[in-house]
Amino acid sequence: MMKRFIDPCCEECAHSPKTPCDRFVECCTTGPLCHESEKCRAAREAIINRLSHSPAFREQ
Repeated sequence: MMKRFIDPCCEECAHSPKTPCDRFVECCTTGPLCHESEKCRAAREAIINRLSHSPAFREQ
């Protein structure tokens, strides 16, 4: 189960220490970018909701 941004979201995730994602931050905040998965997207969203302490966390 993915608990941190650096954890792969599933077996389809291409990010790893040997093959780091070039768009890692974007993938963590809006992804996954390397594959389509609503389940993975929801898991990333849950991490953001759990860890963001500021309403402006996602504002650019």
